[in-house]
Amino acid sequence: MQHIIDLAQRQGYVTAAQVSDLGRASHTLGRLVADGRLVRASRGIYLPPASRFRPQTHALLVRATLDDDPFAVASHHSALALHGIALFDVDWGQVHLLDARTSSRIRDHRHWHVLRAADQVVEVDGYRVAGVPLALAQVAAQFGITAGLVAIDDALHRGCCTRDDVASVLASGRLRRGVVAARRAVELADERTESPGESRLRWILSNSPWHFEIQANVGGPGAGYRVDHLVEGRLVVEFDGAVKYDGPAGRSALLAEKAREDWIRERGFGFLRVVWSELDHPAQVQRRISRTLLQTPLRLP
Repeated sequence: MQHIIDLAQRQGYVTAAQVSDLGRASHTLGRLVADGRLVRASRGIYLPPASRFRPQTHALLVRATLDDDPFAVASHHSALALHGIALFDVDWGQVHLLDARTSSRIRDHRHWHVLRAADQVVEVDGYRVAGVPLALAQVAAQFGITAGLVAIDDALHRGCCTRDDVASVLASGRLRRGVVAARRAVELADERTESPGESRLRWILSNSPWHFEIQANVGGPGAGYRVDHLVEGRLVVEFDGAVKYDGPAGRSALLAEKAREDWIRERGFGFLRVVWSELDHPAQVQRRISRTLLQTPLRLP
C-alpha cells in the first residue's frame, strides 16, 4: 500500500482507476481512508490529508478527472485553476468540463457542458483546457460579478488576455445565461488591480455614489505613493491583505508602510484600511467610508 501513498504524494492525488491498474483490490483505498492516510475528495478520487486547501485541491480534482478521460476539456473555474488565475466564490467541489460527445449534465462532482467547434482549447501541463477568455466569461456568467471580476482582474494583470478578448466571447452568443452580469464584470475589470481583495473592494465602491480613482498617485518620495483607491479626491481606501507583513521581511515592510501612511495623512488625506473579513459586509464598509469622508476636510487643489 505504500506504493499507492507514494503515488498520491508524488502527483497530489490517486484515483481508483490507477489503484486498479496497479493490481490492488478496491477495498485497499477504503483501508487507507480509514487509517487516515488518504482523504476521499469525490467518487474515485483520493488526496493526501495535507491537500485540503480549496484552490489547490480543486486543481488536483481537475487533473484527476482529466486523467480518467483524455477527451474531456476543463472549463469555467476548473480551467482557470490550471491556468493559475485567482478565483473567488466558485464551487470548489464541482469540476466543470467541455465535451463534444455529451449534452449538458451533472453527475457526482462533474458538470458537463457541450464543447462547440469554435471554442478555444489549449494545453496546460499536458491537460486540455478552455482558453482563458472563454473560461473567464463562463465564470462571470455562472458565478456572478464578484467572482468574474476577481478572475478577470487577475488575468488582465498577468497579461493572459485583454478585456476585448472576454467581451468578444460574450458578444459571440456562446453563453446564454448570466451574460448581463458577465458584461458588467468586464466593464469594471482593470489590469492595475493587484489582488482579489482590491477587486472585491472596487466592486463595493462601484455600488456607491462616490467618485473614486484606482491606483492613484498622491505624491511622495521618488515616483510617489500609489494608493489602491482615492475616494472623492481626499480619502485613501486600501485593502490590507496582512500577508505582506509575514516572513523575515515583514517588519521592514510594516515600517515602510507606516512611514507611507504617515506621509499621506500629513498631507491632509483621510486614510482607511479594509481587511478581507470586512468585504463580506459591503454595507458596513460603505458606512465606514461615509463616516471617514465626513471627518475628512476638503483639500485645496
